[in-house]
Parts: sequence; C-alpha cells; structure tokens
Amino acid sequence: MAGEHIEDLRINLLEMDNKKADAAFNFTARPANMNKVEFEHLLSKSMDPEIVKSVLNDPETSLLLQKEYHQILKDRDDLRHIILKGQEDYVHLCVNVPRIIWNAKE
Repeated sequence: MAGEHIEDLRINLLEMDNKKADAAFNFTARPANMNKVEFEHLLSKSMDPEIVKSVLNDPETSLLLQKEYHQILKDRDDLRHIILKGQEDYVHLCVNVPRIIWNAKE
C-alpha cells in the first residue's frame, strides 16, 4: 500500500438499481422465467455443489442469504445518502481493490 498514489475507484454497487442488485446479489430469489433445474445450474456456476443444495433446500441458509442481501442494499443506501452524499460513484483510495481481488484469485 502506497499513499503517494491515490486511485479513483468506482463502486459498482452505487450504480445499480434494485433490479440489477437483485440479479447480482440475491441468491435465494429464483427468476420467474426460470425453473428449479435452471436456477440450480445458474447457482452452480459460482458455488460449490454442496452450497447450491444448501441454498435451495435449507431454510436457515436462505434466511442468512436474505439477511446479507438486505444488508447489501442498506449499505448501498448508506453509501449514497450518508457517506458520499450525492458525490460521484467513486472513492479515492491508496489501493486498487479490484486488482487485489484479481491477484488473490490468480
């Protein structure tokens, strides 16, 4: 981390409306045009098979994911209205968070 170089990083969540946020973060709401098998296949693209089964069959997991989803929406609203107060959809940081995540995946 070097403080002499500040980067402007976009927060994609701030740009999302509820429909886009739902598609990106709500893993318990099956789209109306999708049957259970298709939804399971969609989830399996980003989750281990055991996790997919838990998401689809365990009410406690579904409740936990719903709570997390609502917290994401609350955090987005707090960022918009309290922290950034109508500023641009980016923050000034001395680290590039997407690059750190990308490097961790490699």
